[in-house]
Amino acid sequence: MDQTSRDPLIERAPVSLWRMLRKFGVLLTLIAIVPAIIFGAIAMFEGRKIERLEREGADTTAVVTGKRIEETRDSDGDRRYSYHVDFDFGHETRSYSGSEAVSIGFYNAVNAGDTLPLRVWSVDPTVNELEPGSTAQAVLIGKILSVIGLVGGGLWFERVWRRARAAIRVRETGERRTAEVFAHEDARMKKNRVRYHRLVWRDEKHDTGKSLPMAEARIVQFPPGTQVHVYADPAGRLAPVWEGDVGPRAG
Repeated sequence: MDQTSRDPLIERAPVSLWRMLRKFGVLLTLIAIVPAIIFGAIAMFEGRKIERLEREGADTTAVVTGKRIEETRDSDGDRRYSYHVDFDFGHETRSYSGSEAVSIGFYNAVNAGDTLPLRVWSVDPTVNELEPGSTAQAVLIGKILSVIGLVGGGLWFERVWRRARAAIRVRETGERRTAEVFAHEDARMKKNRVRYHRLVWRDEKHDTGKSLPMAEARIVQFPPGTQVHVYADPAGRLAPVWEGDVGPRAG
């Protein structure tokens, strides 16, 4: 029983390389690349701050006026805390107020009324550093996270690119075979709380393969015993693909 024609999501035209990349999750690359760019920009900004404080900096004294802890919650409801120290200082003939996010150790070590050395940028004293070394640490962390994101994103893109190209290649050069679905496999993924599964088939030459993940409501249209069409590499070097995922061969 071939139910391919009953599923409106079945690909009925050859799927392009771009669409295959999307099917294999190329957009997930952005999850790594976008934060990497943000962390890289932060590192550059903080690096400029270090240069300004070194080349055109001036030393003054800050008076701690208060401390506070800010609580936020992430998307999972977990609590996160940040520690801030408020202070006043003067430079030349003007008075300023500032606030800086600091480490918990620095936060616990100071109290309202304490006087602390403060490095300011003489051109704009609002650019300053209260906790010694905090700016350099921010630069280092930003660089590390940026590199991790770029490397991770690059590796993921390379993996997706290789799999998408292989799927199109086996569709265009492999054998078109009739196969029978004999199982549904949990894909171990969810989207919008919907569980996804894969078709598992055995073709006419007794080779097996798996489809791309599909929603639970869709996979029930292909119960065990359903006949489907697949493309397989006779040499066995490329993974077989379901025609419903990649579309029919051109021409």
